[in-house]
This record gives sequence, structure tokens and C-alpha cells, in this order.
Amino acid sequence: MNDKQSFAPSAWTICRIGRRFQSFLDSRAAEFGVTSAQVPLLTYLWEGNEGQTQNEIAKALAVDKGTVSRNVATLVRRGLVTQRSSRHDSRACVVSLTPDGERLAAPIARITEEWCGAVSNELGSDSFSALTTTLDRVDATAGQLLAEGTAF
Repeated sequence: MNDKQSFAPSAWTICRIGRRFQSFLDSRAAEFGVTSAQVPLLTYLWEGNEGQTQNEIAKALAVDKGTVSRNVATLVRRGLVTQRSSRHDSRACVVSLTPDGERLAAPIARITEEWCGAVSNELGSDSFSALTTTLDRVDATAGQLLAEGTAF
């Protein structure tokens, strides 16, 4: 077995965990009228990144611009975010939370904490912390490889 094949099961496990987390979010966040695709965008704004352009949000979340555009349009219709033209570039749209969008921060954070708490309880806090650190390193490496145009 070559090196690329030996790492494949880990990559698929990471993907599967992501899909399970999305399903968990979809089931819990539906009560608040948002989807798992919208939660990262809202979380990014809740973490103090308001006033970012859609392109900046797409880059930060590692998703395509179309995904951000569709999610922002839906969130605007729901009254959770606003968008306006950037003062620096009239072609770019800046996204901000509305008061209704800000109110969702706590209940959505509890959903994420519920997931992380269950995983942490299963693994133990030290293992969960080590896992988080390792996954952050994997994410940083993957982002660097993509930025460099390196093929996997």
C-alpha cells in the first residue's frame, strides 16, 4: 500500500464526521429556521467578523462564493443579516447581522456545545483537546496546500 492509500481512510473518516455534524446541526437548527450550511456563516459573523465582504467570508469558511451568496440571500430574506455595497468596492457586498440574527447566537452555540460536549465526554477532555489541536493542524495544512496550488 502506498502512502496516499494509507491516509485515505482518515480522510474519509473526517468527511463522514463532518456530514454527521451537519445532519446533527440540521436537525437541531431547523427549530430556528437555519440550516447547517448557514450556521458557519452566522457563527463567523457572531465571532466579530461583521462588515466582511461575501468574498472574504467565502475565503475564511473555505467555501465557494456561490454558496455564500445563496446563504446570504436566504438569511437576508429571513431578516437575520443585511447586505450593502462596500464603501471601498461598489461591486462587493458587506454582510452584517440584524438584531434577530444576533439573538440566534446563544441557542445555536448551545447546539454546537451539545455536539462537542458529547464527543468530549466520550473521548475524555485531554483526548478531545488533542483531537481539536490535531484537526486544526490538518485544516491549516490543507489550507496552505490549496493556497499553494499543491495537488493532494
